[in-house]
Amino acid sequence: TTTDASAQAITRWAAHHLALGADALHIYLEEDREDLPDAVWQDARVSITRCTPTYRQAVGKPRPERRAQRHTVNATRALRATAPTLHWLGHLDADEFLLAVAPIAKALAASDSAAAFLRMEPVEALATADGTPPSAFKRTPNAPGLDPAVLQDLYPTFGLHLESGFLGSSASKVFARTGLPDTRLARHALRKRGQDVGNASPLPAVYVAHVLPPNWDNTRVPAKAKRRDAPPGTLSLPELLDYLQRSEGEPGLRAFVNEVCADTPDLRARLAAQDLLIEATLDLDAAVAKVFGQQA
Repeated sequence: TTTDASAQAITRWAAHHLALGADALHIYLEEDREDLPDAVWQDARVSITRCTPTYRQAVGKPRPERRAQRHTVNATRALRATAPTLHWLGHLDADEFLLAVAPIAKALAASDSAAAFLRMEPVEALATADGTPPSAFKRTPNAPGLDPAVLQDLYPTFGLHLESGFLGSSASKVFARTGLPDTRLARHALRKRGQDVGNASPLPAVYVAHVLPPNWDNTRVPAKAKRRDAPPGTLSLPELLDYLQRSEGEPGLRAFVNEVCADTPDLRARLAAQDLLIEATLDLDAAVAKVFGQQA
């Protein structure tokens, strides 16, 4: 991961994936994080790189302006450094967490031997109002091959204006096979000589869970909402939230969150009826205590 997240967020991300059995983590810091716990710095499985001017000089290129390009540069360096010690490298953001029904190493070992990279289905956490760990996640309608119009059944008031039902990105993330020559690891694909590599396969029963900031509740919507060009007659998500804020204030935003995002029995039932519900508890603080101990 390449990140400017807080020390707490990075610690949680690292602990979760080490608890899942990751053999190594490569963390590239875009902001200095001296407040990262010693237990994270000292864990032999965790490689931390500060993206300082000295690092850029070693890379041999100036700092790319676009975040996606910076992620690709760093992930590609990790991909090359990882081979041949490890067979697969996953590329995630620091607010994304792997969920798996079975051990991920076994899922990777059983994957298509001809695949250069594996796609993981994205899911998004339903929001809890009291800070409890998320235990329900939504899929996008295209995952089980549903008509996008099902969004209007799931979200009767706001579904017309939703592209995927997610507040964040609904793009898949990948595991890339290491050791392939001339490849570069982007955020959503493996590339060779500027073109996306074609031989990808799905990685069944492994999901990438996007978790919204933990300090929001049923009265507020995260400021970083996905932007897109809305079809005629609809509003983009930022436009919709702005309209609700101006026309109805807090009650309008509360109504949106309760229908689209909040972890309620009603939303769980609607998602489950369409095979769009994944239930799994993501207790990040428990992972931190397990992996790094109380000193973290």
